[in-house]
Amino acid sequence: MKNDHVAELRITDNGLGIDDREKQKVFDRFYRTERIQKLGIKGYGLGLSLVKAIVLQSGGTISISDNEPRGTVFTISLPIIDIS
Repeated sequence: MKNDHVAELRITDNGLGIDDREKQKVFDRFYRTERIQKLGIKGYGLGLSLVKAIVLQSGGTISISDNEPRGTVFTISLPIIDIS
């Protein structure tokens, strides 16, 4: 979605979803849910913390919500910069 001032990017999946108690924690460096670790999904818990840092440095926002009936939606809003 795009308006005159903000471009919005939505990333969705149909995976396990993220528990409400953990939604903000997933942006913390090195945070990995116990459920993911039990499933053997590899990673270091850095990806979303890096994404959030880049988005915030760019003057944007990132949010997380459920993708009903299953999965997660990440919404990134970034200001549009006119370079003309």
